[in-house]
Amino acid sequence: MVLKPNIISSNAPEFAVNTHPDVVGTVTKLCVDAGAREVISVTNDRAGGFIGSGAADAITKAGGTWAAINNRQDFRDVILPRGVLLRNTEIIHHVLDADVFINIPVAKDHDGSSLTLGMKNYMGINYNRMIMHNLGLHQCIADLGTAIKPHLIIIDANYMLLTNGPGGPGATRNQKTVIASTDPVLADAYASTLFNFQPSDVDHIRFASEMGLGSVNLKKAKIEEFSLQ
Repeated sequence: MVLKPNIISSNAPEFAVNTHPDVVGTVTKLCVDAGAREVISVTNDRAGGFIGSGAADAITKAGGTWAAINNRQDFRDVILPRGVLLRNTEIIHHVLDADVFINIPVAKDHDGSSLTLGMKNYMGINYNRMIMHNLGLHQCIADLGTAIKPHLIIIDANYMLLTNGPGGPGATRNQKTVIASTDPVLADAYASTLFNFQPSDVDHIRFASEMGLGSVNLKKAKIEEFSLQ
């Protein structure tokens, strides 16, 4: 079982830059308790982020492992026949080989893609991210979404970064919200409304919907809300 948190720095959870260690740790423990033989969190970022943010400790205490995947030999070529701009890429082999893949992004502002949510978090399983910026970031995010569909998306909106993303520091909001869905487009569509966007305002969400990767129709979606005290 492979988890993909967004871990890009050593910042504490209240900076809303990384997926909250409590979220990553809790998901890891739930997977272990459910009988997963191995639960590993991976991302194409530096090991210092896992350690400094507290994610590494939370993962290991929950019975999982983690790896910062930076070596090209750990990526595999993938053809994207449905891609519009991005026609081939290289993806972390752990993700491609996983029996179960769970995407666990943090909800935050992004200076290049409006927001970074679930689909934008796929860039951390990709080797060459610069080419996506050069070709056209929004369409490439949608194109990358054709490579693999997570079995579950869990968007951490406990703390949200509202400005100066993705690295901050910026304005934050203590939203105390977690969003879970099996539809990657719908998860992002719902999360975008927490930033006062309409889903169609975020180009990669709209492109992904138009490509048939999921729904943006929140009115027709079955949305259940739970309050935990």
